[in-house]
Amino acid sequence: MVLGESIDWKGLADDLADNFCADNGRPSLGIRPMVELHYMKCTYDLSDEVVVAEWCSGFSSMILDMLFRFR
Repeated sequence: MVLGESIDWKGLADDLADNFCADNGRPSLGIRPMVELHYMKCTYDLSDEVVVAEWCSGFSSMILDMLFRFR
């Protein structure tokens, strides 16, 4: 089973909804991208700056597609 298919993303978002303000501040990315970026950071021992740079360059999308197969 592919990791991305084994997670109940809707249920996780519902469980965490009370921790986020829906009408104040900048909108979040959503639970799934945050978990994926955190996974990359921990798996590859990357800094926040490197994760953001890789995500912005599209490189992480390719890796995440392979890991989570969600797109």
